[in-house]
Amino acid sequence: MHPNLQRLHELRGIARHALMRQFLDAVIALHPAGQLPPRAALDPREVAELLPHLVLTRVDYATGKPRFKLTVIGEQTNSAIGLKLANRYMDEAQASDMPSLKYPIEDRETVVREGLALYRYGPPRLEYKADFATIELCHTPMADDGITVSHILSVTVFEGLTG
Repeated sequence: MHPNLQRLHELRGIARHALMRQFLDAVIALHPAGQLPPRAALDPREVAELLPHLVLTRVDYATGKPRFKLTVIGEQTNSAIGLKLANRYMDEAQASDMPSLKYPIEDRETVVREGLALYRYGPPRLEYKADFATIELCHTPMADDGITVSHILSVTVFEGLTG
């Protein structure tokens, strides 16, 4: 079993919110046993209920150091952040609009480096519109070649805001 698939099963056991468990079930279902799942394995129709909460990040290696472009941001997440981040590189948005984006950048760097899902529950580290809400989040790697992280699929549950 791939280490990330094992990690996702472990996270499923500690997930607090039904939406997080639903996300983990969906990611486990598309994950092959011996490698990371490709982006193409994600069918939006299969995760329609999750779409308002998902973020898809493309990993760009052109500069040698991974950069993260937010290609899809679900409406619930976008509304909670209160800043237009879709189709922007996170480092550029951090420099111009949101200095606290350094934390989700660091999280994604960890996912790329380790090739494993990252989970966190607790107070947010970002300064944003709904930063009063405790969050439960998970970033999970995807790899078009099965090995090199090319995308990161994320979900954030905003406690008290997410139904």
